[in-house]
Amino acid sequence: MTSLHKMRPSRPASLEDRVKTGLRMWQDELPALDSSGKAVCGRVVALSGVLNQLFNATLAQFDLKYPEYGVLATLRASGAPYSLTQKQLLETILFSSGGMSNLLARLERRGLILRQNDSGDRRVTHVQLTQAGVEIANQAMAAQSGTENALCAGLTDAERAALISALAKLLDTALEV
Repeated sequence: MTSLHKMRPSRPASLEDRVKTGLRMWQDELPALDSSGKAVCGRVVALSGVLNQLFNATLAQFDLKYPEYGVLATLRASGAPYSLTQKQLLETILFSSGGMSNLLARLERRGLILRQNDSGDRRVTHVQLTQAGVEIANQAMAAQSGTENALCAGLTDAERAALISALAKLLDTALEV
């Protein structure tokens, strides 16, 4: 079981206090400006930073950062033979494509993935987990799941469902803005 207390980033004031202070400043200085969106987005941005720190702390034991984990976990979750084209991988992962070639090169140097050009179309690159990659992915996925479950442990089932629904709606809206 992952202990969030040991991984919790050090911070002088709670992030919620910082968000509230920032909102109060906006409201005091610009009372006519509708800052209700900032109340949501400020918390999402603050949470994003905390999640990155927690996830990277969890994955440090495997010498992985979250983007590297994302590649390994996506390949592992794709099912045997744990292979996707680079394009399929980019369409599935939850982060941008910037630096993907360098990230894949690092994982390949560590012996966790193999990259091969398609025999029928040299523009297509297949990315596949090695046996070492499968083993690391299995361990890292279990650790990551423990961290995510510990993070959400304070939420009731109803709160989780409401949060999932609200965040899904926010993600959809963000793509339209």
